[in-house]
Amino acid sequence: MTTKFQSEQAATVRPSRSPTGADVLIVVPTLNEADHIADAIAALQADCGCSDTLIAVADGGSSDNTPAIVEGIGTADPRVRMLTTVERLSTSALINRAVEFYGALATLACKARCAC
Repeated sequence: MTTKFQSEQAATVRPSRSPTGADVLIVVPTLNEADHIADAIAALQADCGCSDTLIAVADGGSSDNTPAIVEGIGTADPRVRMLTTVERLSTSALINRAVEFYGALATLACKARCAC
């Protein structure tokens, strides 16, 4: 699917599923984070305060299997979504695209390499 974003640049996005309407969106911007992403998502999943949130991993063009790992986790947990782009983007651009695509009343961004 091709979508125009605020930057007016066309980008290809591959969401795992359609938006959920969650009030809180946690965006995890990634680029080649295969070694860390499963642990970062597991920490968010385990947090009781995250039970009604959408966890969107916004990938900026990873060449490793980060997207596949997230897709696998998302198969078992509908709160976890994957948003990819074909071009390499900055962290802020990834966050903006996730918010624009999924929408939320509140947004939190966290790094995949955080010590959770």
